[in-house]
Parts: sequence; C-alpha cells; structure tokens
Amino acid sequence: MNTALLVGAVLMTSVLAAAELDDRLVRLIGPDAKLVYGVDLDRYGNSTLKEFFPIDADEYASQWQNAGSKVLEVVIADGADPSGSGRLTIFRGVLSRPGVTPADVAAIDYNGVLILAGGNQSIALLDPNIAIAGSFLVLQEAIDRWQKAAIPSDPLRSTLRDLSRSYDNWFLARNPLEQLAWPQRAESVYASKLVQAVEAIQGGIRFGATIEFHLEALTKSTEDAATAAAIARWWPGFIQLDSRGDPTSAILDLAENLTILANGNVASLSFRLSERGLRELSGKLHAMRESPTVVP
Repeated sequence: MNTALLVGAVLMTSVLAAAELDDRLVRLIGPDAKLVYGVDLDRYGNSTLKEFFPIDADEYASQWQNAGSKVLEVVIADGADPSGSGRLTIFRGVLSRPGVTPADVAAIDYNGVLILAGGNQSIALLDPNIAIAGSFLVLQEAIDRWQKAAIPSDPLRSTLRDLSRSYDNWFLARNPLEQLAWPQRAESVYASKLVQAVEAIQGGIRFGATIEFHLEALTKSTEDAATAAAIARWWPGFIQLDSRGDPTSAILDLAENLTILANGNVASLSFRLSERGLRELSGKLHAMRESPTVVP
C-alpha cells in the first residue's frame, strides 16, 4: 500500500452520517479489525469528491437491490490478513433477501440465519435493515457476535462510536504504518521507530460548502507525537510526489488552513477543501481529457 492509496481511501470511503454508530453494527465488528471505514451512499453521491474517487454503489448494493430495497450505508472492517480474506462488509438500509438463489450458491442455515454461500463470498440477511457479506467463516463469526446477549465495551468500539458522533466521514486504522510499502531509502532505524510508535491513525471529514478534514496519529509518547508532527509538515509534499499524475496531488494543491499540532501523545493534521474549488478542478480535468491541449 502506498501513501497515495491510503489518502484516497480516507477521502473516498470513510463517509458516514454524523450520528453515533448503531450498536447493532458495532457488535458485528471483530476485536481484531485493523481498518474500519464506511460509505453513506447518498451523502457521497452529493459530494464532488466522487468525481475524483468514484465508487460503484451498484456493486455494493446490487445483491440487496430487490423491489422495495435500498442500501443507505456500507461499513467495511478489514482484519489483520493483508489479503483481505477477513473482510466483513455490513449493509444498512431497507433490505430483503434475494428472491432467487443462483444454482452455484448454497443456502445454509447457521444458528437460525440463512447464509447464501458461493465461492469466496457469502451473504446473509440478519434483519430487515442489516445484512453482511464476506467469507463463510467471517459471516459465522459475525453472526456469533450478533447473537450474543451483550457485547462488553472495549476501546475499539468506544472509539468507533466517538468518531461517528464527531464527523460526517470517519475512519480508524490500527498500526497503519506497518501496512505501508516503505521505499528502500526509508529502511532505517528512524523509520522503524516511527512504525512502532504510531499505534493508530483516525479522523474524519465534515461536509458542507467547505469540507473539513482532520487526521490524528496516536503515538506511544509525547516525544513520538512531536516527531510525527515534524514529519507531517513534509507529508503533503511527499504525497504529491508519490501521486504525480493522480487526482490526489491536484486535490492537495487546493488545501487551505493546513494546521499541524502535537498535544500529549497525539499528533494532528487538519485542512480544508472548498467544494467550489473541487468543482472547478473537476471541470478543468474533464476539459483536459476532452482536449489534451487544455492546461489546468
């Protein structure tokens, strides 16, 4: 994973309504989740960011878009396996089970829940508003958590609730620097210490005429936070170099009010983007695609 892809994931896929995350969704997320993010399909559809980081909403929702069904929100939790085999996708909306089961799909009852299992991907409807997708094993584990009488609170679930309450878009990545593809020149004792020092990166986006972006790195000490903040001052430039020719670079050129702080063991970065500026940039890039002689 390179840094441009991480930024793209943050900008594109962490889109949830600014309300506390439903406890029913929280209980489905396993304690080993490394990255949790979500997509509010309607809100993202109204943002200019979709022009730069398009999402195929139909791909997510097609299996639940029966007559009268509508998917409103998608939450995705990735586990420790980089292959994505532990990924759980959660759908929230007005849902109904597919009326026809394809011949290559097996209908399996697991603890009273019907799982439609086909190859590497299975789906299950938990109630008229919540459905899940993933491997058969991942769905079994999620159903077990769903059916427990009570789920004890833990730091992960508390953090997810706090983030969803504070932002329109939110995400949480635990030990994220371990997943990045570091360039060869970064293989040093300093890079190794930074990877170990950053325990989590979290943050969110608030939508409006001005889009507010906030990112926090939770580190092991005040010294680690100060180091992370110092490195963050160079971060936009690194991103632009790494994503040359990618829309991420052009978007970062529009960033306003860049603020980087260290407070205790937390380093934070925030900036703003204008919806108007994004619309103008989208128009320029579209004109360039239509006529390569146009200069943005």
